[in-house]
Amino acid sequence: MKLKQSVILFAVFLLITVAVTIGYAQEKYEDVKAVVNDFASAVDNLNTALDSWDGKQVAAALKEFESRMKEIEPQLEVLSEKYPELTEDEFPAELQDVQIRMKEAEQKMQGVVEKLIRYKDNEDVQKAMEEMGNS
Repeated sequence: MKLKQSVILFAVFLLITVAVTIGYAQEKYEDVKAVVNDFASAVDNLNTALDSWDGKQVAAALKEFESRMKEIEPQLEVLSEKYPELTEDEFPAELQDVQIRMKEAEQKMQGVVEKLIRYKDNEDVQKAMEEMGNS
């Protein structure tokens, strides 16, 4: 009877340890996930606005994107100090989905730059671009 209780207690202890470890790993990088999702969302919003062909909407989206990047930039600095193990090319296994989302956002950002060329003669967009360059 004693052996059976010991085995059960060990199994319970093992399950609790695994659950806590998994929970910690998920919580450890929650701030990284939040910042990457903010960045990807900002890129998505800008990309969608560029497809609208509406200069005023694109200008507003550029201003919103700039505002969000100003909020995200200091967060990235904090995260790079907090998690020096994170590099652009190497993320831990628990951040694989984040790394994929980041790469997708980077690809979309390249498309954003290409799409902005369509608005080279639009006054609203040009003004927003100038304001971004001056801040």
